[in-house]
Amino acid sequence: MCSKYRPHLQHHMSYGHICGNGACRLIFQMYHTAYTRTGTILIAAIDIIAMNQYGHFDDIIKHLEKMQKFREMVLSESRYVISRCSRAIIYTHQNKPDKTQELLDEIKPRLADLQKIATFQTASHIVTAEQEYTEAYTLHHIVNQNKIPSHEDIGVMPESYVLGMLDVIGELKRFMLDCIRTDKPKQADEIFAVMETLYENLYPCVVYDSILKESRRKLDVSRIVLESSRAIITEERRRRDLISVMK
Repeated sequence: MCSKYRPHLQHHMSYGHICGNGACRLIFQMYHTAYTRTGTILIAAIDIIAMNQYGHFDDIIKHLEKMQKFREMVLSESRYVISRCSRAIIYTHQNKPDKTQELLDEIKPRLADLQKIATFQTASHIVTAEQEYTEAYTLHHIVNQNKIPSHEDIGVMPESYVLGMLDVIGELKRFMLDCIRTDKPKQADEIFAVMETLYENLYPCVVYDSILKESRRKLDVSRIVLESSRAIITEERRRRDLISVMK
């Protein structure tokens, strides 16, 4: 055997021994056939077999890179949506419904763009953005229109709707306290009634905690918020009754 090609033979024989599959044996057979010709044919044949055997890993890397870019884009847009929703909630508490509506109108198309590109596998990345939008949208409509919107009205997934609604209960307590502070007892009573309605309708969702991440924790927090609000409302009613009797 010509010493010029011996290193190639030793390398690929050991490679075939390690893998022990049909593809590697085919490499050795092609080498043996090409041995009587030129080393150029030998090397080309080996490269073709190796590329056919491991090329699918390149496709996997491309897929993962695409997913990583999508995730980064979604996180960036979600941060924008969450930030604007927080501002909308502040405007609601400041009794600025027009500014709240302007922000909601600004947020809606940005959220819709995220929803269009989300697939079943990547929908979880936009849940937080939808959840925050649900909270801001619902608080605005309860306070200013005395209406609890559905998830179709808001345009979000049912999962995001439930989680957002659980957060609304805490914001409603804050608004209820503002009503008491500004001597609006009737509106405070109405807001508390809405809080009770929301909790009663959301409580059955606790059994789906494996699907609705953190729903059980949020329900526990909402229960504590509701009970503390009940104590506040009860005390306020007693205070008003006492003042009425004294007059």
